[in-house]
Amino acid sequence: MIAALLLAAPPALTLSLDEALARAREDPAAVVARAEAEVARRRVDVARAPASPVLTLGSTRYSAREEVSVSQEIRWAGERRFGVLSARELARSAAEAAARAELEARRDVRQAWFDLAAAEDAAALAGDTLARAREFRDSVSARFEGGRAPRLDSVRAEAELARASAEALATAEERWGAWAHLAALLALPAREDGGTNAARPPALPAGDVEALAARGPGGHPTVRAAEAAVSAARAARRQALARRWPGLAFTAGVNADDPGLPGPDWFGSVGLTLPFGARTAPIKVTEAEVALEEARLDAARRQVSEALETAYRRVRGAGAQLRAYDDEALPAASEAAQLTREAYGFGRGDIFRVLETERALIDVRRARVAAYRELKRSEADLLAAAGETDAPKD
Repeated sequence: MIAALLLAAPPALTLSLDEALARAREDPAAVVARAEAEVARRRVDVARAPASPVLTLGSTRYSAREEVSVSQEIRWAGERRFGVLSARELARSAAEAAARAELEARRDVRQAWFDLAAAEDAAALAGDTLARAREFRDSVSARFEGGRAPRLDSVRAEAELARASAEALATAEERWGAWAHLAALLALPAREDGGTNAARPPALPAGDVEALAARGPGGHPTVRAAEAAVSAARAARRQALARRWPGLAFTAGVNADDPGLPGPDWFGSVGLTLPFGARTAPIKVTEAEVALEEARLDAARRQVSEALETAYRRVRGAGAQLRAYDDEALPAASEAAQLTREAYGFGRGDIFRVLETERALIDVRRARVAAYRELKRSEADLLAAAGETDAPKD
């Protein structure tokens, strides 16, 4: 079973990071947000449309008179203008919310892709460890059969091989789980094996990291959506204030077939809707809504600022950790394992020291994989907190 695992064919479907990100736009949350933005955009035309005219037809019983009239309500004193402005700002807020949904979808896909990459690297490391354990077991067995090593060494080598085999199986299943998560985000079949294209993008340059951290919250879609919501609430308040004035309605019509008068009788009138009672309450509601949206805007700015600073610090920490593994820990552990194996081969060491240094090397290599994964996840959070869909371009 282990041999089949190591010799398994590569997955039929491989995705680069760019290919995975290109599909992020189809994330269900992003699709719903774009549909909501389209609904809000069409509501602007509804707010811009004038009130529908009222056609009245009637007659009287005794004078045989027929009457036709048309009434038109007029929105004046800025009521219509501020209504349209409020609808436009709500549409802008919805568009920014759609941008935020797509930004979050790209962050999730980016992190899932690097989770899969780390799982693949961990599985490859487990396979390499298994091969080294099998090679070492064969070497110790040969030494034992030749009388140059005790049985304890042979037993320990067999135990180490069994442990490496179990870890190889576990990491293979973890890689399947990481693929299933990415496949779910991209609407791909989770049961059909897939993987990355084996590319491992380097860390973002330090200058790009600093530039992203310096952006501040103002450019984030969450903040822009909240700012548009505040503008919409203020326009709605101005619309409510305009409704304090009497409403106007003009009526024009004609009376026909009046036996007492020759020809049709034209008439016109002006109606006033007096703003008593119910027209004052909406003003207080809109004032409260303005205060609510301003509070939400302040909360959005704080939230984005916190996320930006937190992600920035995580990127710096993970980057320093990865450099320490690459520059110091991994070379030292590799050299120690090689020297210990060579010493055991010449009969100047014991198997316990060999296994100890081998495990130390494996632990460092695993930690390096985990550090790379943490760095790329942190960079994804930093890009999202800065309102960027991708790394800055030169």
